[in-house]
Amino acid sequence: MSAFISSGPRLRDTRDDRHDAELLDLVRQGDERAFASLMDRWWQPLVLYCRGVVKTDAACDDVVQEAFVRLWNRRSSWRPKSSVAAILYTIVRNRALNELRLLNTRQRHLSIGRTVLNRRVYTPAEEAEGEEFRAALDRAIAELSPRRREVLLLCREERLSHAEVAEITGLTPQTIANYLFRALEELRSKLEPYLRA
Repeated sequence: MSAFISSGPRLRDTRDDRHDAELLDLVRQGDERAFASLMDRWWQPLVLYCRGVVKTDAACDDVVQEAFVRLWNRRSSWRPKSSVAAILYTIVRNRALNELRLLNTRQRHLSIGRTVLNRRVYTPAEEAEGEEFRAALDRAIAELSPRRREVLLLCREERLSHAEVAEITGLTPQTIANYLFRALEELRSKLEPYLRA
């Protein structure tokens, strides 16, 4: 888990970006196979991102489905100036924030924890340490300001570039870099006892 804090984002393969752009061009022409390919490629990353925003699994499939429906329904009017990833994450972000507002209105004290995926532990001692660290990491991330948390999730977990995150959030790339730096600095400070071990 310390790799999450110390390592930089992995760069996406530009071939994937070109392929996505080609698929989007085909989608604009009404190609359902190309649309299905985009959905296959982006469904899971978008659902995982949505979980980071909404903090509940229940609504995420619906949010992502609505995003793809919107993409399909407006396919002929898309004149993208940015990557397919930026377009999809922007749509999902806006839908997820709307969903979050609805959830907060319906349920003021939402307290569903984040899900830890695909974790392997070797000994009971390592398991206890891992659970303690994950709980501390979850708390530390939850205590970040909403903007820092969002930037951290988009840059580190979704592996989007600063430019893509800037486009999604409406901030400048330098502001994204500043938010990310401060978020990581805050996490390192709060998790220092675990990182020394």
